[in-house]
Amino acid sequence: MRAGFIWVIASLSVSSILVVGECASAATVTVDGAQRYQTIEGFGTCLIAWSDRFRKLYRTEDFQRIYVEGVGCNMLRVNMWGPTFEKPTEDWTRIRCEDFSMEANGGRARIFVDFGRGIRKINSQIKIIGTVWSPPSWMKMNGDLTVVAINPTGQEQPLNLTFKNLKGPASLKVYRTSASESLQEVGKVEVSDSKATFQMKPQSIVTFSGKIAG
Repeated sequence: MRAGFIWVIASLSVSSILVVGECASAATVTVDGAQRYQTIEGFGTCLIAWSDRFRKLYRTEDFQRIYVEGVGCNMLRVNMWGPTFEKPTEDWTRIRCEDFSMEANGGRARIFVDFGRGIRKINSQIKIIGTVWSPPSWMKMNGDLTVVAINPTGQEQPLNLTFKNLKGPASLKVYRTSASESLQEVGKVEVSDSKATFQMKPQSIVTFSGKIAG
């Protein structure tokens, strides 16, 4: 979700971060052309489905043709948001594509579907790959909840968070980092009536982490 100029990413999991600094000496890399590790099947992108100006662009045949013939993409990643399927279903094998709401989140999923249909008219061999951006809360069996918010502006910005399908209150630890400070814990935010507020410093990244009631 996006509030003002603040970017918010829910359920973000970072497995590793590689930082390359100055080396005392040059590194030598040897590439063996006879050794094959994997086959790259194609190239593609995701879409910015929350912006009206991009929504309009994606619906034009000109941009769809640029995507396929100009850029040369032969794949499209479709990310499904939790709100597209909010009905708790114990047996996942009973979930059908007809059960998803294409109009959830302001119709974000619909943008992907329409764009995918458009580019497949140009190249019927394009692969459409569906992935989960953030599972609905009822699927999160361990109760972990993580939200990452980014304030890229030069001013303080209020962040208003709204949660759905929480079965009880939550207390989230808050971690902050910015260009002028390293990552540090800066307090807690209490989720009351499925809502929480936080004042974000300029050009900062804030991570909220905690448990939700099961």
